[in-house]
Amino acid sequence: GAPRLSAPPVMMLANLLLSLGGFFMTSKMSVAMRETFVKARLFGIDLNKPETKRDANGVLVRPYEGPIVPEAMGVVAGTAYLVCMFCFIPFAFYDVADDALPPQRQQHQGASIEMFGSHGSNDSSASLRDVGLAGSVTDGFLLSKYLCGLLAICCMCFLGFADNVLDLRWRDKLWLPLTASLPLLMVYIVDGGGTVIVLPRIVSRILNLGSSVDIGVAYYAFMSCLAIFCTNAINILAGVNGLETGQSVVIAITIAINNCIQLSRWSDGPLHANNLFSLCLILPFLGVSLALLRLNWHPASIFVGDTYCYFAGMTFAVCGILGHNAKTVLLFFMPQIVNFVYSLPQLFKAIPCPRHRMPGYDRETNRLV
Repeated sequence: GAPRLSAPPVMMLANLLLSLGGFFMTSKMSVAMRETFVKARLFGIDLNKPETKRDANGVLVRPYEGPIVPEAMGVVAGTAYLVCMFCFIPFAFYDVADDALPPQRQQHQGASIEMFGSHGSNDSSASLRDVGLAGSVTDGFLLSKYLCGLLAICCMCFLGFADNVLDLRWRDKLWLPLTASLPLLMVYIVDGGGTVIVLPRIVSRILNLGSSVDIGVAYYAFMSCLAIFCTNAINILAGVNGLETGQSVVIAITIAINNCIQLSRWSDGPLHANNLFSLCLILPFLGVSLALLRLNWHPASIFVGDTYCYFAGMTFAVCGILGHNAKTVLLFFMPQIVNFVYSLPQLFKAIPCPRHRMPGYDRETNRLV
């Protein structure tokens, strides 16, 4: 008989419940681990609080004295996210009964892996079209794609925590995102990812080109740069309570809305599968980020640290690359792009750049200036 297909409503319900579980897990663990991080000397001084020591002119006095806030708490959110995504695997992938497979394949592998409704039937042109995964090439490919994305995110959590502990130099922060993006690019190639970009009409007329152009290898270079940019852009736009988590929540909501719009437009096919894949990655991230935002909002009781910035950036990059929405995701980073361009003179040391760019503080009004 025909193999049993996974039910997307059940899968999405599991994803939503795990997202909710990630919210409560991050909330409870962050509060419980605060003293542990302080004892490990992973803390910072909140410089923009009334209690912070200043002179008569309102200038900070060194050494800094003020409220002690545990730092690098983004590692808690990253851990909760990975736990949720690992627990999600049984709901997205499951074995098909032996009688659903051709006899020759039953002898070698008792079952095939099924994700989002795909299965191992030989009639790939019909079955994959029905469930919307026409780009699938092997039974285990989608699971490999899923685990590859989690591997890249885990690597960025490691880099962020190492940066919080070791205070890495900027050039040291470039090679690991590049390395982590290589498996993503390999999966993108195997998944039949295109390298064609659609040109605006005015550009196609000026350059006398068609409506689209295949840029080939340059597109893979663009996606590698996207992984590097996403992981560092959120870290550059930081320094205010709730700013790192706030901008990440906004971007995550925007990606989720875009995925839902695309899912409503495409009831099946590769575009449906890719947006469903991205949505299942971003919802648990939104859950753990909202928990951090609640604790990181002014007045902050925790600092998320570089760990969260790199974790968030790579999650967005994975959604863009493996969800085949890289150009769309980049559009959601417009404020970060503007901040990056604005920061270029400081990054290239054309003008002095402080170690941490912080706003001023007006004690009389209790506002940042």
